[in-house]
Amino acid sequence: MRLVRAGVSRAVRTGSRWRTSKLLLLAALASGCGAETAPLNVGPIEQPETLWSADSPAWSPDGSRIAYSRYVRGSPSTTGIWIVDTAGVVGPQVLRGEWHETDWSPDGTRLAITYAGNKGIYSVKTTGDGLQAITTKGSRPRWSPTGNELAFQTFDTTGTGTIWIVSQDGTGLRSLAPTGIESWRDPDWSPDGARLVHIRQSSPGSAGAVFLMDTTGHAEQRLTTDMGYMDPTWSPDGQWIAYTYSPGHIYLMKRDGTEAHYLTDGELPSWSPDSRRIVFSQYNWLGFGYLFAIDIATLRIRQITDR
Repeated sequence: MRLVRAGVSRAVRTGSRWRTSKLLLLAALASGCGAETAPLNVGPIEQPETLWSADSPAWSPDGSRIAYSRYVRGSPSTTGIWIVDTAGVVGPQVLRGEWHETDWSPDGTRLAITYAGNKGIYSVKTTGDGLQAITTKGSRPRWSPTGNELAFQTFDTTGTGTIWIVSQDGTGLRSLAPTGIESWRDPDWSPDGARLVHIRQSSPGSAGAVFLMDTTGHAEQRLTTDMGYMDPTWSPDGQWIAYTYSPGHIYLMKRDGTEAHYLTDGELPSWSPDSRRIVFSQYNWLGFGYLFAIDIATLRIRQITDR
């Protein structure tokens, strides 16, 4: 279960209860897929378990498509990895089953995905062919800008997170291991491939802060002074970092941590290749999850999926 506020967001994965806005649900249902909506900021109400969801979106390198994971309760045949175009036309289904957390290879030919939450990193052609295992455990895979490596995270039995880098063929696995009991998670590459933005927690289950480091785990730089962050992702132009701030709000900040400001309610932001838009996931009070895209300059929001 998760805790959210304001909007139709599913928020930080902390084990708390979900909360959301009934008003934005009604606006979304009334407007339909592809319609524009305005950000709302209204009070929380209780939300039940997920019934269906569109989650973990990732924008294609050419900007024309968005890959995402879909879950439909009681419908294994429609649960899995899907692709939707930016006009909201859904299809095709890439893979059926317990697949999550999409990320496009830089050449746009393959997707990195996670099996059953954390049971391994795989890659697959966008046609659904050529499924390949990369690791036997881990989650949140992110391709390097060259496409030769992926960063991902694992958690041990105490919940402590470690960030890893592995070659795209599964060789050369190396750990960027934290010291002591500190937990590292949610990696994403800088556009030049030299650094990783990520979350650090002082202990498993604690609130996290946003950090930068090089690809050896050194040259660290802390970007946020307070805590409660997750899902940082670097804009393709290298100027901004989007992230989720607890509970369930998407913020932007400059790459040096300055000019942090609220953008919209939601989670799991993914940038368009021109750095002008962000696609994200929101959940309503009935347990339905949808994808939306927001224009950074105008703050106009478009609903991408309606199922």
